[in-house]
Amino acid sequence: MKIEKLNQQYLKITAEGECEREEWIYASKVLQKKNVEGLLHLRKRIMDGQLFYYYSVEGVHSMEEIWAERLLAEAELEKFLRDLEETIKELEVFLLKQEQLYLNPSYIMYDAVKRKWKFMYLLQNYEARKEDVEILLNFWVSKLRGLGGDESKIYEYLADCMMFEENILPSELVHLWTQRASIEAPVSTEENIDVKDDLVQKEESCTSIEEAQLENEWVMPSWKEKWNKLVYEKLYLVPFSPH
Repeated sequence: MKIEKLNQQYLKITAEGECEREEWIYASKVLQKKNVEGLLHLRKRIMDGQLFYYYSVEGVHSMEEIWAERLLAEAELEKFLRDLEETIKELEVFLLKQEQLYLNPSYIMYDAVKRKWKFMYLLQNYEARKEDVEILLNFWVSKLRGLGGDESKIYEYLADCMMFEENILPSELVHLWTQRASIEAPVSTEENIDVKDDLVQKEESCTSIEEAQLENEWVMPSWKEKWNKLVYEKLYLVPFSPH
């Protein structure tokens, strides 16, 4: 897939291979005639028998550009994932596939006027999802200051995402963040009492983690242990310097 930026107004994609399948024709018509919230506007052109797709990027900036000189904050990540979730819901309304969203940070665009993230919807077979998500996750990692304080939640979330061996869907990126937020949410007083009682019972029946492991009880690894495992296995070449 070849992407070119034209005069700060359009991204041009040269169509390759099979592009006249019924599902692509339908998606092309929807993207040209409907204002699908969360997607870059599409135009289609045929020149000298060659098909091109043009995505309007006038007045928007890529994720790479916006965070070029800045660090990633939890609120910004949550905002992005919320916009992604809304876009996925909009795709469902028009019977479009979330798998066709292009999640490379070079081509995820932010509209500062509408304060919304916008995405490219690719109109041909798209089989590089895992590679693009890896690029996105590693980009987020590069925009974190360290491993301490509030950023531990983001590292925990990124470690959860990186544990996926198969191609991860956009909706799973959202779900894992929601799941992580629910785990860290404060519980009620009654729930605290129940948890405390449960911990006392476990301490009485098992005095150490080693004994728990001998009794075949699984112990949840910490986020730093999971992160170390990913780095040591060389799945992600990210420098690790605990603070």
